[in-house]
Amino acid sequence: MVHTFLLGDWMLNLMPQVAWMLDNTDLEVLVYSGDKDWICNWRGGEAWTAATKWSHKTDFNAQSYESWTVNGTPAGEMR
Repeated sequence: MVHTFLLGDWMLNLMPQVAWMLDNTDLEVLVYSGDKDWICNWRGGEAWTAATKWSHKTDFNAQSYESWTVNGTPAGEMR
């Protein structure tokens, strides 16, 4: 049932809404893609987050990846 309700936004470009939220609210945005996910590839997530036009785009894109840990255990990378 959940899958059925989520089909309506399957191929929508939400980049403008994410950029608006970043520029106009205090919300923090998490874009998460697993490196083993065959539908939501992490390279695609990396590409669209780098391309999003918002006021701190240059600063964001200049950041290096750093280790992300959960309770001291490496769980991935982030920037």
